[in-house]
Amino acid sequence: MSPTSYQTAPPRGGTEKRNDVALFAQPLVDLYYVCWCNRRGGFILLLASTVDVKALQMQQPASLDAFVEACQPLALTRDHEAVASLMGELIADDETFAASVPAFGELAPSERGWVLGGEHLCYQSDELTVMVLDTLPGVSQPPHDHSMNAIIGVFEGCEEQRFWGRTPNGVTSTTGRMLEAGDVMVLGERAIHAISSPEGRAARALHVYFGNIYDVERSLFHPETLEEFPYESDRYDDFCRPVPSD
Repeated sequence: MSPTSYQTAPPRGGTEKRNDVALFAQPLVDLYYVCWCNRRGGFILLLASTVDVKALQMQQPASLDAFVEACQPLALTRDHEAVASLMGELIADDETFAASVPAFGELAPSERGWVLGGEHLCYQSDELTVMVLDTLPGVSQPPHDHSMNAIIGVFEGCEEQRFWGRTPNGVTSTTGRMLEAGDVMVLGERAIHAISSPEGRAARALHVYFGNIYDVERSLFHPETLEEFPYESDRYDDFCRPVPSD
């Protein structure tokens, strides 16, 4: 596919092979670290659905094309720090970059009535997936893992990140982080997170995965019981919850 235009991404989920080897995630009582990098530089270690997809074809900015090209050799060596650094540079002037990326139009709700946000695939191979992802307010999305390194950079709005870790007794909630525009975060292969966005602050972000995110076995967790399930698009949609009103 041409890297110069957005492609409609498959629904979040799909058929997915498990890789149990954690490259970046560092175990601590079988909990896993998440690395966060802010726009001022430096890394901080933190303990750590169906998406409604509208078929659009649009030109992506040349800076994003260059970013995708630069990421391809780095994905082969799993150099997450280099990708995070490049992403930080790309979105450092978040307002300018946001203005250069076409916004999603109106999105239809899923079968269960959720409108999670738009998703556009910029590049995909066996070693690398790059996408632009919207996260709209009002929905608390379920905990899930990726079974591969992920680098997330918010360039508009705010992504609320919640984290869980594996323990001998299952999965437990650990901490959270608000990713503001200009912030970059690196997730380890076995990191478990969930995303949402605050009211009135819909997020737009770059998501980079070291692999084909649509062809890997990974897990989804029930939002109340934290029971682990194979990741499936319909189940992701079923596990979404409305954000409680204040």
